[in-house]
Amino acid sequence: MAQRAKGALPRGLSDDGQPLPELPKLPARSRRISGLRLRRVQDEHDWAHGIWNRLIVREHPLGRSPLVGAQLRYLIECDQGILGAFGFGPPAYHLECRDQWIGWSALARQQNRGKVLGLSRFLLRPGLRVPNLASQCYGLVLGQVARDWQERYGVKPVLVETYVDRVRQHGVSLAASNWRRIGESKGRGRDDRRRHKSKTPKDVWVYELDPQGRAQLQAQQVELFAPRSVFAPAQAQDWVEEQMAGLDLGDERLNRRARDMLANRWARPRNSFYRSFDSPAQAKGAYQWVENPRGEINLVSLLAPHQLQTARLA
Repeated sequence: MAQRAKGALPRGLSDDGQPLPELPKLPARSRRISGLRLRRVQDEHDWAHGIWNRLIVREHPLGRSPLVGAQLRYLIECDQGILGAFGFGPPAYHLECRDQWIGWSALARQQNRGKVLGLSRFLLRPGLRVPNLASQCYGLVLGQVARDWQERYGVKPVLVETYVDRVRQHGVSLAASNWRRIGESKGRGRDDRRRHKSKTPKDVWVYELDPQGRAQLQAQQVELFAPRSVFAPAQAQDWVEEQMAGLDLGDERLNRRARDMLANRWARPRNSFYRSFDSPAQAKGAYQWVENPRGEINLVSLLAPHQLQTARLA
C-alpha cells in the first residue's frame, strides 16, 4: 500500500472550494415548503456530488469524515434552493443494544446485516427556522431509500439505524417521525475491533422500513450439507474446525481463541478446565476469554455453529 505523503491531509470528503449554494429564504412560520423534494446523487461525476461534499464538510459536525462502503447520498431541495443533505451507508458491525432488540443470532446477523442501513449524515443548513422541517425530510427519505437502495445494490433494506449525540441533539424530530430509541452505543465507533472507545456514547435510534423487518432479520438460512454418519471417525482438529465453522464473535482473534479452547478440552476431557491447557499462560488466557464482557460472547453465539452441524446428522 502506498504511503501517504508527509503533510498530506488524511483521507476524507473532498471540498472543491467552490461557494456554497445560497441559503433559501423561507418564511419562518410556514409549515409547508413549496416543492420540497430529494435529489439523489448518482455518482462522483454528478454535479450534485460536489455540492453534497461542500455542505457536509463545511456545515455538518462530522466535517471531512468519510463515508465508507456502499452508500446513497441525497440533497434536500425546494423551489427556493438547497436545504440540506442525507447520507446512508452500512450499519455498525456489532451494536449490543441493536442486536438484542432485533434478537438475531450470530449466523442471522452475518446473513442479514445487509438489510440494515445506517443513516450516517443528516444536515439541515444552519439558519433555517421552519417548524417540523426535519420531520418532513425524514418522511420523504424514509419513503424512498429502500427502493433506491434495492435498485442500486439489489438488496431491500428493512431497518435504518442512526445515532444522536445528546450533547448536540435530543432526538425530538426522530421521535416525531416514529423512530424508536433502543439504547446507547458503547463509544467504540462502527468497527472498533481493538475496543479503544475513542468516541462518546450516543443514543441509538431505529426506524422499521418494513413492519415485518425484525422477523426477516431473525430468519437464517441453514446451509445444506451431505449427511455424515455419526460413526465416522474424526480427528481432533478436524472435529473442532467442523463444529465451530461459521462462529462469529466479532473478532477473528476471539474466534481462534474459542477454537483453541475447545481443541484443548477435546484432547483432555478428564482434566479440570485449568489443566486442559499446555501452560499457565494459556489457562490464564482462557479464563480471560470466558470473562470477556463483550456482548457478542454469549451462549447463543457459541452454540450457533454447533447447532448447524448437528442438523447435518439429523
